[in-house]
Amino acid sequence: MPNNVVAYIFRRLVAAAAMLVLVSILTFSIFYLVPRWAGATPETLATRYVGRTATAQTVQATAERLGFYDPFYVQYLHWAKTVVVGGQFDMGADTVQCPAPCLGYSFITRQPVWPELLDRMPVTFSLAIGAAVIWVIAGISIGVLSALRRGSVFDRGAMTIALAGVSMPIFWTGLMGLTFFSYKWHIFPPGGSYTPFFTNPAEWAYDLMLPWITLALLFSAQYARLTRAGMLETMGEDYVRTARAKGLQERRVVVKHGLRGALTPPAHDLRPRLRPADRRRGADREGVLAQRSREVLHRRHRQQRPAEGARGDPGRRPVRHPCQPGRRPAVRRRRPESAVQVTLTDHERPAAEPRRGSFLEVRDLRVHFPTDDGLVKSVDGLSFAVDRGKTLGIVGESGSGKSVTSMSVMGLHKKGSARISGQILLDGQDLITSSSEEVRKMRGKRMAMIFQDPLSAMHPYYTVGNQIIEAYRIHNDVSAKKARAHAIDMLDRVGIPEPDQRVDAYPHQYSGGMRQRAMIAMALSCDPALLIADEPTTALDVTVQAQILDLIRDLQKEFNSAVIIITHDLGVVAELADDILVMYAGRAIEYGTAEHIFNEPEHPYTWGLLGSMPRFDRERTERLLPIKGTPPSLINVPSGCAFHPRCQFADQTGGLSQTERPELVDNGAGHLVACHLPHGRRQEIWRDEIQPLL
Repeated sequence: MPNNVVAYIFRRLVAAAAMLVLVSILTFSIFYLVPRWAGATPETLATRYVGRTATAQTVQATAERLGFYDPFYVQYLHWAKTVVVGGQFDMGADTVQCPAPCLGYSFITRQPVWPELLDRMPVTFSLAIGAAVIWVIAGISIGVLSALRRGSVFDRGAMTIALAGVSMPIFWTGLMGLTFFSYKWHIFPPGGSYTPFFTNPAEWAYDLMLPWITLALLFSAQYARLTRAGMLETMGEDYVRTARAKGLQERRVVVKHGLRGALTPPAHDLRPRLRPADRRRGADREGVLAQRSREVLHRRHRQQRPAEGARGDPGRRPVRHPCQPGRRPAVRRRRPESAVQVTLTDHERPAAEPRRGSFLEVRDLRVHFPTDDGLVKSVDGLSFAVDRGKTLGIVGESGSGKSVTSMSVMGLHKKGSARISGQILLDGQDLITSSSEEVRKMRGKRMAMIFQDPLSAMHPYYTVGNQIIEAYRIHNDVSAKKARAHAIDMLDRVGIPEPDQRVDAYPHQYSGGMRQRAMIAMALSCDPALLIADEPTTALDVTVQAQILDLIRDLQKEFNSAVIIITHDLGVVAELADDILVMYAGRAIEYGTAEHIFNEPEHPYTWGLLGSMPRFDRERTERLLPIKGTPPSLINVPSGCAFHPRCQFADQTGGLSQTERPELVDNGAGHLVACHLPHGRRQEIWRDEIQPLL
């Protein structure tokens, strides 16, 4: 057993012992000190012991014998000794021995208290256990159903009854139960009857059913309300969405991922005590690359960069599997000094346009969410396509509809809360018209998704290996042993060091880059043909970003997957994308190859995105140019071109930008732009006004 676990157990035992002493002091205070604080004298207490007819000398002698004149701490120590080793009690002329554990002596039954408690304990345990089983089952079941049917008649009725159950006094509930169920309807026996369990189990349960229900009513109402609140919070967590993205049945998602999270204390309560692995700084902390200096930001030519492992520092050498190809360390491609053209990759890219026959085709997709404030048009008439072995980058500010689009492709929107129309064709099959079960079976198997924050997207109560195994076994009929071997192999392929040991680690024991690699391993565990990466490099430092992007590129070549990269960082799509789709206010405003978007952009919004991106290949002569204003409300989208309130060239459209919404038009070579400015004027503005400032 690890030393940190032993230390944790020891601390908990010491805390439990301290709590036991504290409880004993509190118990002593209630029975011995509170009467004194209320004004009772030692003689008064002794009188209750010997009776009111006793003489003053007898009362005083009894008070001295019982220690009522001793200091309080002496009385407590004597009482504690009696509990542990036993004691003697004088009953008139007789001396009665009270064996340990001696909790006192009853002056009514003339018997020690402990045997009396033992005699009544079976009844008490029967009441407590039976009522607990009922209230746990009823409370959790009602809470879960209410959360899953939020706002329904069942939900409102159950919570109303639960509120009434919490409000009613338990003794009143018991009296009403006896009145109607025992005396009037004769369904249950009246109180007082008890049959031991081993004598007749059926009679035992029948005698205790009414008390069980009475006790359970109060607690089940509380459990129902707490479970409902916990489920509503947990079912919105990212790790529940990840479970659905893996293709799990909804029942399994609710029970294993939702209910487990709702009923279990937060995992971070244990993190400070268990010393997660990411607190240790070593060559294997990231598992791929030790901490570098920030000189990578200078973006030198590859020939000018030091070789891997230079300066004699072994920590600079990436740890790779022998079968993994060499990786390029840059996040963004260097721009030539002329700034006339940007070379984004080392290979030629074909022209891109919405085309039929592609592996994934999205046609006129519309995703609207009804709210109390109005209809939110998150995606409004979006079309694009991507082939296997190719990468599509979707860029835009937050709120432009990028993630909603990816969730629609994965079928993760609730049909009751989202209105989805159009077509999403995956290898010819329309995912919108397909049944929920058909789409579920495709998630994780034919299409997978990498979410933005791997720490919240992975379940904190299950190991990383358990979650990869779950994703693999749901689509493959294999044994747990084979699935575990596959999980270890996937962790090894994505560059996790010591995968046979790391497979049993929890997400919080991984560093940020390792968690993202584990997410990629889980997404690719079933060799999906489509991989959607939603902000895969957010919150990662620039070095780890490069590794993750290189890993996605290498795995895409290995699996021949179609990849969609969703990001607000143009440098990321410059590194990976073959085609780029620029979104604004739920619509595509520019779509073409990466060469088109970076070298010949024609939409003012795209110019703004490029102007706000820092340059690392040369010194800028001008400050970064942020886009003025903020993205529009998707409930009240501006008329005409949605970008016109922020566009500095809107006055050159003759008023069309305020009144007429521009359509996505091909200006040649598969470069589509939605803008009222003439094609020639857009090229002139880019060449003379925008490009010189970048």
